[in-house]
Amino acid sequence: MTETSKNQRKKTLLGQLRDLEVGEALTVSVSRSSYLKSICTSFGLQWDKKFTTTTNREQRTITATRIS
Repeated sequence: MTETSKNQRKKTLLGQLRDLEVGEALTVSVSRSSYLKSICTSFGLQWDKKFTTTTNREQRTITATRIS
């Protein structure tokens, strides 16, 4: 396991989302779907950042991508 992935595991979902650069994405389990969508909306407005979310039903994941 690389040092970066170890550090990412220690960060909260909110912290990982905040640190995304434009074009970067964060993928989590679909069980975190409601929380991820909520923080994308609420904190995206607060931080003046925009996110899109996509769901992969086969892999049971949700991905948030920073678009601005």
